[in-house]
Amino acid sequence: MTKASSDIAYSLSETTINLGSELQVSGSINPAVSDKTVTLTYRKPNGSTVMRTVMTGLDGSYSNSYTPDADGS
Repeated sequence: MTKASSDIAYSLSETTINLGSELQVSGSINPAVSDKTVTLTYRKPNGSTVMRTVMTGLDGSYSNSYTPDADGS
């Protein structure tokens, strides 16, 4: 059995956000696959991480919003 290759893309609503502002992350898997798990990892300035799991829609798309609770870059 040969595995097909796929691509995953993402985009951010902002490249820089302020404390308390919301960041929207969206993307898609191509070719489109639905009901697949995508894990997003947000890294805080202190090195800790916040992981979010989202599912792809019928068109392979996913989205998540994140509001940072600490200053940093």
